[in-house]
Amino acid sequence: MITELAGFTKKRYNKLTLTKTWRDKLLKKNRQDIFIHTFSTFAMKFNWGYFDLYSSQATGTVGFAFSLFLLSKYGYNERPVSFYSEKYLRAFPSLIELFKDDPWVTDINRSFNSCYSIRTFDRFLDYFNLIKIKSDGGQYDDSKKVIKKSAIFDQIITFEN
Repeated sequence: MITELAGFTKKRYNKLTLTKTWRDKLLKKNRQDIFIHTFSTFAMKFNWGYFDLYSSQATGTVGFAFSLFLLSKYGYNERPVSFYSEKYLRAFPSLIELFKDDPWVTDINRSFNSCYSIRTFDRFLDYFNLIKIKSDGGQYDDSKKVIKKSAIFDQIITFEN
């Protein structure tokens, strides 16, 4: 899906082929353009809700740059996922409302935090090797997860004052 959304590939007669523009970039090994285009497509065009069954389509994707900013500012030290989730919710308080009518949700705050954590950390920033995740619990036990930005984070993500 990402390759199609990014324009790397096109589908004709049910076959996926590489577009001429991106074939040339791949042959020239233009890795920076490929990374930037893949990253921005994933962040801004791809529906992160495809990864899970949460009813909120906006959680994580809305204000994704704010999450990057938080990591830029606080990510030098390991911090619990809840640290970032609480700051994100404070910045975008209306997003929690999207969980209120979901019949599967028993604890709104826990569902919101889990959704934000899975989408933002496990399935976005970790995919791009921008963070390191440690967990003493299971893969989806957010209460025991800590996040720290990776060694390459500051080389890729920068904010001007």
